[in-house]
Amino acid sequence: MEYGRLTSPELREGDMNKAVRRKTHTGTSSRLLFLLLVVVGLSACADQAADAPAGAERVITFAPYPDLQAAVTEAGSVIEAELRLAQSGAVVGNASWELGSGRMARRVEGEADVTERDEPVAGLDNAAYLAALLAMDLRGEAGELRTAANWPVKGVVDSSKRERKNGQYRGWVCDPDRWSQTIKVRARSFRNGVRYANANLLREAAVGSACGGTRYHGFNFTVGPLSGGVEALDIDVQGDQVRGVRWVGL
Repeated sequence: MEYGRLTSPELREGDMNKAVRRKTHTGTSSRLLFLLLVVVGLSACADQAADAPAGAERVITFAPYPDLQAAVTEAGSVIEAELRLAQSGAVVGNASWELGSGRMARRVEGEADVTERDEPVAGLDNAAYLAALLAMDLRGEAGELRTAANWPVKGVVDSSKRERKNGQYRGWVCDPDRWSQTIKVRARSFRNGVRYANANLLREAAVGSACGGTRYHGFNFTVGPLSGGVEALDIDVQGDQVRGVRWVGL
């Protein structure tokens, strides 16, 4: 904004002095008015912030499950999700995830409640991930990725030990869609259920060569006895749509 701009191309010396005085007076008045508006505006913003809810609702849709949608809210370190039928709005499941402690609880109609620990992942849309888990709980895990733009994750289980008390898995996994992001892995135990881990440990240069130059893709975690193989999460999120999600065996 320009204050008291001189617009006349032809001004006599006396007129110039008057114009300069007008410019100074107009500029000072305009600045005072501008500051007053800023103060009033900040007060209004503060009032609106005080009245605003702790977390705004965000709606996530699923390409593999067009009949479902999830309403998620993030308030502090807690994410909550409500799974609904897209057409009627009927609630068919809900979940909460305390990111600080990692405690996650999920419930969908017709299935047993799930309570487990799952750590959040940097670079992953954790709200969309929680919603995707709810959708897979209800519809099963056949949510194949339907877009050619998605590259499947790749990785290797270097070693596994199936002992009487524990099973231990070591390996690496990365996603060509975004080399730097951390991938979630899981393994099942007949006694202790599903255990998750984040593949974010530093690995050797050969892994960096296979993962676009990034090396923090290793995992090394322990599960209960009689555990199955290791699976990695491949999830494709664009905006507020989960275009595909699946667990891939390594």
